[in-house]
Amino acid sequence: MNKFSTTLKISESTRNFINILRLDNKVGINFILFAIVAIGFILRLYNLGNRSLWLDEIYTVTLSKADLAYLLYQWNTQPSLYFVIVHFFMYLGTSEFVIRFPSVIFGVLAILLTYKVGKMLFGVKEGVISALLLSISVFAIKYSQEARMYSLFMFMALASLFFFYRAIQRNEKTMWIGFIVLTALSVYTHAYTLFAISAEILFLLFLFIERRIRSPKGTQLPEVGRKTVSMFFFSLAIIFIAIAPLLYSLLTWGQYEFWSWMERPTVSFLLSIFNEFSAGPVYLSTEFNSTLALCVFLFFLFIGILTSVRKFGEQTTLLLLWGIFPIAAAFAVSFLFLPILGHPRYLTFALPAYVIAISRGITFTTNRAIDFVSSKKVKSGGVPNLENGRLMTGLILAIIVFGSVSAPSLIGHFKDLGEDWRGAADYLKNNAQPGDVIVVEPNYTIYCLKYYYNADLTKTTITSSYGNVEKLQKICDESRRVWFVSSSHIQYTDRDGKIRDWVDKNFKAVEENFGSVYVCFREGQVKHSATT
Repeated sequence: MNKFSTTLKISESTRNFINILRLDNKVGINFILFAIVAIGFILRLYNLGNRSLWLDEIYTVTLSKADLAYLLYQWNTQPSLYFVIVHFFMYLGTSEFVIRFPSVIFGVLAILLTYKVGKMLFGVKEGVISALLLSISVFAIKYSQEARMYSLFMFMALASLFFFYRAIQRNEKTMWIGFIVLTALSVYTHAYTLFAISAEILFLLFLFIERRIRSPKGTQLPEVGRKTVSMFFFSLAIIFIAIAPLLYSLLTWGQYEFWSWMERPTVSFLLSIFNEFSAGPVYLSTEFNSTLALCVFLFFLFIGILTSVRKFGEQTTLLLLWGIFPIAAAFAVSFLFLPILGHPRYLTFALPAYVIAISRGITFTTNRAIDFVSSKKVKSGGVPNLENGRLMTGLILAIIVFGSVSAPSLIGHFKDLGEDWRGAADYLKNNAQPGDVIVVEPNYTIYCLKYYYNADLTKTTITSSYGNVEKLQKICDESRRVWFVSSSHIQYTDRDGKIRDWVDKNFKAVEENFGSVYVCFREGQVKHSATT
């Protein structure tokens, strides 16, 4: 009897707990959302300061160290909002942890905002599940752990979308003001916001035309009328006035060598974008794992889109424009005119659109499964009413499916050393001798080594061959001990591979692993000195 009573109490407790998590229970939703945000925060905080800063992060630190007046002046030449934020955080220190922490904050805020946008477009279930998907997304975690602007960009662009859609629905001044401010700040975070603005323009035109067609001839549009369209373009005018100095600089960037490292994208590059959005193929051990993660991602994505077009046509159109148009536009510009699409991270702001669409696919799948089970009237002792467990079922499905395909990539991300300039610098401190010459290639990565390595203390010389094999050979002829330090960036300056081939034949790689930073050493007889 006691055993039966205990079992009954456990069953009753389980039922009560799951009933708390019903969609109509705000306490339950808040509890789930808190748990999701906590998971996302922990994953973004884990191992945050252990990895060395890499090229772009060191540039962030270098620029953020400047005076605030200079940083504000930079607003006229490049998007600098993130550097201003890091500038103030650097009063707390300059460790890798502190430098990267602003990205963690905005990455977590993006999780909360994804919930708000998902709920606004489709409902609570989609909001919660999309927040979960973003919290465990390897792509989102990776760029929430970098001292770069991408997590801030995702948050700002998503906030712009939120206020944009709310403004169209309600046509309230506060919503338009929020849209103006956050869109302008998003542009000052990353120039790709201009593609997002274009998507919003297309959506509003689509909405206006679609509702004009549906409305009886001669009647006023009930929701999107001339006043709303006028307010939108008036808001755009204010935004473009606010970003006018920066916009001029952006339009003239093509005159400089800023884009020289980028190549014209191919179809395989488009596929790599979806690969990175799904589970980050860089860290998956086999092509099969990468393909599996991509297939799972695309399966629920297509289900979410196809099953939402009729019931949620307006919201689905917005997601498609937000998630697809910027990619297509950037690809077209890069392919036809100037290569500007150098890496999938430039499209970070589109990721929430995909996880929200996937959440629709998950909720549709779980709803159909629960409807099927309910129609068969399957009853199990102690199991709560399935109608109340739709959200939990969707969350469990998301955790099992997407958690399992993301786990190997997530583990790989945390183990990845990246560009371990700190480790390479420590090795040189312990092994370089006075008079040694350290050749760094490409030349623009010299400041990465100098960030962690002081040549004056070790009485060594840091130089570069500037992509010239003859210059490198001359340095070796004039010096007895030469170190060669390179990274994955050498592929952009040594496109024909001549320097790497010469180094492979004349240098010996050290045994230590510094991620994508490579250290080689050569010791030989001096053929002739620099003075002869």
